[in-house]
This record gives sequence, structure tokens and C-alpha cells, in this order.
Amino acid sequence: MSKPADLPRPPQMTLVGWMIVIGSVFVVFGVFDVLGNLRSMETREMVQGYLDESPGDTLGWSVETGLAALRITAMVTAVCAASAVVLGWFVLQRNAGARIALSVLAVPLFVTGMITGGFVSSMVAAGVVLLWMQPARSWFKGETPPQPVPLGRDDRGARPWGQPAAGPSDPARPTAAVTVGSPEATDARPVQGFGDQPTWQAPSNPYGLPVAGSSPHKRPGAALVAAIVTWVFAGFSLLSGVASLVLLQTDPDALLGDAEEMVAQLEEQSGNGQELTAEMLTNSMTLVGTMLIVFSLAACIAAFLLLRRRPQGAVVLMIVSALSAGFCLLGALVVPPLAIPGLASLAVVLLLRRRDVRAWLRG
Repeated sequence: MSKPADLPRPPQMTLVGWMIVIGSVFVVFGVFDVLGNLRSMETREMVQGYLDESPGDTLGWSVETGLAALRITAMVTAVCAASAVVLGWFVLQRNAGARIALSVLAVPLFVTGMITGGFVSSMVAAGVVLLWMQPARSWFKGETPPQPVPLGRDDRGARPWGQPAAGPSDPARPTAAVTVGSPEATDARPVQGFGDQPTWQAPSNPYGLPVAGSSPHKRPGAALVAAIVTWVFAGFSLLSGVASLVLLQTDPDALLGDAEEMVAQLEEQSGNGQELTAEMLTNSMTLVGTMLIVFSLAACIAAFLLLRRRPQGAVVLMIVSALSAGFCLLGALVVPPLAIPGLASLAVVLLLRRRDVRAWLRG
């Protein structure tokens, strides 16, 4: 199996990888456009028309319920597309785990991407399918992609018409000959002297020179720091998510009262509170708490696998950290304290990209 440095990326693979990355970015922009026009009269008429005709009339939804479902679908599309951007970059680095994760995300991205028009999301899904075909399949296996065979009869290696096949006694076949005076004929030992081979041997490392003072078998300090930072912030997020879900189950009336007060304040300030209900707010809190628990638990497990020198754990931790950094830094524009976990997630990504950490994981 060839090493990543020895096996060049096929041009078809480069085209497919960037098609997935750029297409997913356009899907994210399309979702923002959908969310921006969610309360427009055109969107309400479209939802009303869908609910009045078959098969929408069998759902029994109101227009507000349809708009809420459209909002949730847009959020799912945004999460899938943002994840596809990160995974598409790792696919270009010949990461097999990213290819599997992209294959899982392709289905919901294709279905929910219809709210943005469906064309770009279909292109992204088609690109994911191409990752499992040649020459991408051989490239991910670390093998040289097979050369394309021309259409029709393959005459490569055939002898010209009328030329006999070369036999054992063919004079064109080169034969080994021993020259008088050669070491094979006289058993003479080569003269040692000027131009002797040096006794030292330069160190060979297919991944470049190691960092001074480090060993590929010794765990780098950057890996331990990345795991500790992950456990601190992901553990806090995990406890926060569990606490919110416990409060929703044990004392829903108190949270429902707070939600109703929030809706009333929004209605007084901007007149948009009537578009929200306390039940919608509590459902959103449940969804956010569940996603927080899932992502935090995945990050903690991935950090543990990282210290166990599992490359899969490093890949999962890098993906989760990159997603967390993106969402937190964007959310910091509205809620500034979110910049702290965002910068911590970005630091974890940079630590995992260090040369000594990657060499340690490969060793």
C-alpha cells in the first residue's frame, strides 16, 4: 500500500472533493436565505397552498406548524451542509472516516436540501456517490488507480503480423556472459580505498524529520493538552445539557412559565411574540439539550480514543471540534461569551494538526 506522500491525488478526486465543499457552502447560504424569508407573505402562501392540497392536507397542520417544520428542516440542512464542508476537506486528505461520514450525511442533505431548490444539494450527494467509484476507490485504499482501457479490442502487447513468437533459443533474447577479468570469473575481491562507502547511514523518515527531542512512540504533550481541553469544555457542556433535560422533565411548569413571560416580552417589544408559543420554546430547548449531550459525549469518547493512540478518535475529535468552533464563533457575534468555547475548540484542532501528533498517530 502506498503512503499518502507517494500516491498523488487523482484529478477526478480533486474535482469531486471541491465540488462537495463549495456546493455545501452554497447550501448553507441558501438556508440563510430561506430563514430570512421565513415570515414573508410569499412563504406563508406557499405553505398554505401545500397544506390545502394533497398530500399536505392529510397532515392536519396549521400554517404556524408548517412554518415551524420548515424552520427545523432548514436547521437540519444547515447542520448537514456545514458538516459536509469540513468532511469534504478531510476527504481531500484521503481520510476514509470522512468518506463514510459524508455517505451518512448525503441522505438527509439530499432530502432536506429540497427547501433550497434541491439542485446544489443533489450535486453534493452525487459527488459523495462518486467517492465510492474509480479512481477514488483505489486512491482511498492506497492503491494506484487502474489505467483506463480503450473501447473496443485491446491490442496492447500484441506482436506484429507475421513475426514469430520469441522462443527460448531466440537470438534476440539477451544471455548472460562472463567477461574475463571480471570479479565473477577471477573471484577477485574489489579494491578498497578511495571512495569507500561511508560507515554512517542517514536517518530515513518517510514523514520528514521528527521534532527535536521527540519519539514517534512517546505520546506528545500536545495530544494530552487537546484531550484535557476537550474533557473540560465538553464535560461542562454535557452537564449543562443533562441539567436542562432533567429540569424539563421534573419541573416543566416553571420553565413553561418562563417561556410564556419571554413570549410576552417579545410581543411587547417587537410584536413578533405571537408567532412563537411557549411549547415551541420548550421543544427547542429539548432539541438543543439533546444535541449538546450527543456532541459532548462524542467529543469525550474521541479524546479518550486519542490518548489510546487511535487515529479514528483523532478524526472524530477534529470534526466535532471544527464544528463547535464554527458555531460558537458565529454565535459569539450575538452572545460574546460563546467565544471562549469557540477558541478552545479551535485550539484543539490546531493541536491535532501538529506534525508530532500526526507522526505519533501514524506510528
